[in-house]
This record gives sequence, structure tokens and C-alpha cells, in this order.
Amino acid sequence: LDSKCYKEGYPGRWVDEWWYIPEALMRWQPAPTAIFAPDAEIRVPEDFESVKLALKNMTEGQSLHVTSGEYRMDEACELGDHPQGVYPAHTRVELRTLKLRGAVGARSWARMVFGRYSQGHVSDMTLLLNTRNSYKGTVEVHGGPWVFQQSVVRCAGGIALKCESEANVTCTKSQLGGFAWPIGPNSASEGVHARDDCNVILDGCTVDMTGRLGGVGVYARDRSKVSMLGCTLKNNDHAVGFDDAVTVLVYNCTIKSNRNEAFYGGERSFFFSYFV
Repeated sequence: LDSKCYKEGYPGRWVDEWWYIPEALMRWQPAPTAIFAPDAEIRVPEDFESVKLALKNMTEGQSLHVTSGEYRMDEACELGDHPQGVYPAHTRVELRTLKLRGAVGARSWARMVFGRYSQGHVSDMTLLLNTRNSYKGTVEVHGGPWVFQQSVVRCAGGIALKCESEANVTCTKSQLGGFAWPIGPNSASEGVHARDDCNVILDGCTVDMTGRLGGVGVYARDRSKVSMLGCTLKNNDHAVGFDDAVTVLVYNCTIKSNRNEAFYGGERSFFFSYFV
């Protein structure tokens, strides 16, 4: 009568031969599945009630459309291969290519981890996270190319967009940062954090409401490359920070209403700025 073992999901070989038959039959009955075309556009909540369920059931070649509403996941959702291996608490998704489109008012509260050998395109979507960990990102990218177009990525307490490893990310006409200004618990620590060998392009984006625990609007370190074209950086503790052997390009940007300096950098970094 190993009811407890069944509920906690232990493999059958770990439990006794005596079973509570009604519960066993219910537990091992296959869940009903829906069949979609290989190139179908999966819709939330019409086809699946949550973004999490949709991602877990999608296959390569399918796309995801999220209609207006609030969607929440308690754990992180991970695509591709994480450099540090599989983290048991993350929800693993078999996809390596994701095309995600949101309708007006579509807001997903979850941490998204896009590992190596993953790629995708996110448009018109709002991605949000509330965390007490100042180094945790709403979106964490290790691969690419990834494109975020006319999207909103915000974090209360952590980093909006965290790019590591060999991430290749382009953000176009998007908003990155926190929820509140002046700086408080609902501000982001950083809007964009680039490290390792990643390449990040921000085109026509707004980075704002950052600086919790002394963070930066856009911060580059290690050997990363960051380009900001026609962006607005406002309401940050520090606007742009760079260190180590990075390359940072700032062109035709507006930097205003920040609490401290517009730029600060390390000795070995290459930095070029041009304002019109």
C-alpha cells in the first residue's frame, strides 16, 4: 500500500510489490494528448492553459502565441544545454528553437533560461520576474542567435537580461530594467549584464529603473561585446559600466536622469561613444 511513494513519484523498483490498485491505475493512466501539425502555431490559453504546459508539449518547428493575460511559473523554464549541466529544479523543455509572439497584455511571470545550441525570436511579449537574488535574470541566455523585438523584459530585484557564455542577442525597440524608481526592492540590479564571450546589440531600446545594490543599466565584463544604437538610458544608478577586455559601442543614444555617472570602465576595455 505504497500510496506515499506513488504520490512522490518514486520509480516502481524502489517500492514494495503490494499496491493500492485504484490509485496505481489512476497514476499510470497516460495523460490525454493533443496532436498538432509540425508547423502549427500553439495558442495559450486556447490549446494549453499556461505557457509552461505549451512549451513542454511543443516540438521543433512549432511556434507559440500567447494571448492577453497573466501567466505564472514557479520554477525556471530551460531550453538548450546549460553550461553547468541540468539543474533539477528547472523545467526542461526539449525545444532548441523557439518562436514566441505575444498579444497586447500578454505577461509571463517566469525565469527563462536559454542554453547553448538554442535560438529563437520573441516579439511583442512581456517577460517579468520577482526575485530576492540580485544576480538572477528574468531571461538568461547562453546561446543564439536570439532576437527580442518590441518586447518588455523586467525584473524586480535581479537582472532583466543576463547574457553569458557565447550568447548572441539582439534587442530591438524593447524595454529592459526594473519596476520602480527611485531605487528600491522593485528596481532591477541591472538592465543588461554581458559576460564571457557574448555579443549583445541593443537597437532603439530603453534601459531604466536599475541600480539595486549598486548595479548598472548596461554592464559588460570579460571579453563581451555590447553595441547600443539609438537607445535611451534613464533612471539608473549608473548608466553604462564596462571592465576587463570588453568592447562597447554607444551611438546616437540619450543618457539622462541617472543618479550617478553616465560611464565608468576598467583600464583594459575599449570604449567608443558617439552622440548626435
